[in-house]
Amino acid sequence: MTGAGGGIGATLAMQLAESGCALALVDNNAAALSATAARCESRGAVVVQWEVDVADNRAVTRMRREVIDDLGAPDALFNLAGVIHAGRLVDSDLDDVRRVVQVDLLGTIACCHAFLPALSSTPAARIVNVSSAFGLVGVGGYSAYNAAKFAVRGFTEALQQEAPPHVKVSCAYPGGVRTDIMRNGLYASTADRAGIQERFDDLIARTSPEATARAILRGSARGRRRIIVGADARTADALARLTGAHYQVLTRRLGTGPA
Repeated sequence: MTGAGGGIGATLAMQLAESGCALALVDNNAAALSATAARCESRGAVVVQWEVDVADNRAVTRMRREVIDDLGAPDALFNLAGVIHAGRLVDSDLDDVRRVVQVDLLGTIACCHAFLPALSSTPAARIVNVSSAFGLVGVGGYSAYNAAKFAVRGFTEALQQEAPPHVKVSCAYPGGVRTDIMRNGLYASTADRAGIQERFDDLIARTSPEATARAILRGSARGRRRIIVGADARTADALARLTGAHYQVLTRRLGTGPA
């Protein structure tokens, strides 16, 4: 599991630990990763951990070898590593935009590329890639994040057709979840960081990490290709399906500035 150091990833790891799973946990934050591992071990789980930046292909390949050496072929892969970026594109550092794409999209692809062969040898294997409600609708002020999460959606839908039938591939679309994603995010030079974080906490982050993790586990266990999490994500999905591009009239109001 990537992104295990906090948020949905840490919560999902603990729920898996409580169900008796052996866990391979990955994050680029060593302290946060160790804290999650300790909580999982306190629940009786066998845990191995790697401090890895999923944007580093070579590091992902090394980690794959070590995971299989330590635990054998995995039963499941959960790609939760992600970073958000807020602010107008013209005011953004392209290195920040690149970082979002490298972690959210290319990191997901790298982990699927690394582990799919091993998963293909495991009966009833599953992969869960995490997109976002922002992978269902575009929102002004989040163009880099939208780009990455829409791409995760497209990549996953293609992988669903490529993977062997016994490997169930799901794409999860959480809405606003009460995590530190905005506090740990990247921002354009003109973005109101404090205001965006406050609005996220007060108005957008309606779903708990616990409920989100349960929904992801339940949906993936049932082999669902699309796992929509939260009333806001379900609304975004319905708007995109029913109104086409006209949903942008509404989502324009959610951005950090004019789209």
